[in-house]
Amino acid sequence: MKPLRIHDSNYVYFVTNRTHQQRFFVLPTKENNKAIRYWLAKSKNKHGKHIEIYAFIFLSNHFHILLRDPAGELPRFMNYFQGNLARAINRNIKRKGKFWQREYHDLVVDTVSSDEVFWDRYAYTALNAVKSGLVSTATQWGGVSSVPHMLCNTPITGKGLNKTKYGDKKRHNKNVKPKEFEETFEFTLSTPPFLENQEESARLKFIQSLFKSAAVAYRKARLNKPVLGMKKVLKQSFQDRPRSPKQSPRTRFKSFCADAKMDFKKMYKTFVGIYKHAVHLMFVYFNDTDRNQHVSIDTTFPWPPGSYPPTKHKPAFM
Repeated sequence: MKPLRIHDSNYVYFVTNRTHQQRFFVLPTKENNKAIRYWLAKSKNKHGKHIEIYAFIFLSNHFHILLRDPAGELPRFMNYFQGNLARAINRNIKRKGKFWQREYHDLVVDTVSSDEVFWDRYAYTALNAVKSGLVSTATQWGGVSSVPHMLCNTPITGKGLNKTKYGDKKRHNKNVKPKEFEETFEFTLSTPPFLENQEESARLKFIQSLFKSAAVAYRKARLNKPVLGMKKVLKQSFQDRPRSPKQSPRTRFKSFCADAKMDFKKMYKTFVGIYKHAVHLMFVYFNDTDRNQHVSIDTTFPWPPGSYPPTKHKPAFM
């Protein structure tokens, strides 16, 4: 059984997913980068208006997004984003079939015991290409990343063709031009929670210092081995994969504090127990009820707050 998702409007999540078999489907080509920007910005505008995105990066076979979801929009946002991006990139690389390795993982980041874990994930996301030995500095990465927007305070803009509207119109008018159905979406990064009271110049100075120290630590951890470089990255095939693909377990909570980990573990165990009880009651109910009767799952069964009842995209009680 896959781990249950738990939602709290105050949680910060480190969201990750990898491609099928960890193949390099998301190589940072011009076409792929355009598709990522377009679908990320469009998804944010359509299904994630309240989601606070702090950092993101897309490497050749995975992505990371650091965010907060105050309105319970994350499942619908991710479903729309991942599905459309998979179809777009599959078209770019002329393939069909499964694109993502599995469902996205939303790791809860401890922001209560200290700010350490948040900044660890923030730097990890922004400098993931450096940590992976692909480039020497975060700004050298040729893929889609939040770094330029963090350092220059500029919006993320995505432009692409609305294929649905274009296709509908083309059925009635063969001379219609695709350019008439291009659309643009944009969004801005949210200010990190621990810098909200700082002026923009102070925030920038802190972030630059954080990136500098993190880059040194990542290069040191790799024994200062030469980086692959963007030219060699782009020479790879989308069918390539790492020599030693990562198979790390999916934990639910990231913290450097032993007490915080223990508290979360206890809370999560209780949460799972209540959810299982609600599932049991649901099965009992449907075994004793006309199968054709329509019921409101949210109000009929005692789902724990922050859980996702079956078939629902919103957390219980939101």
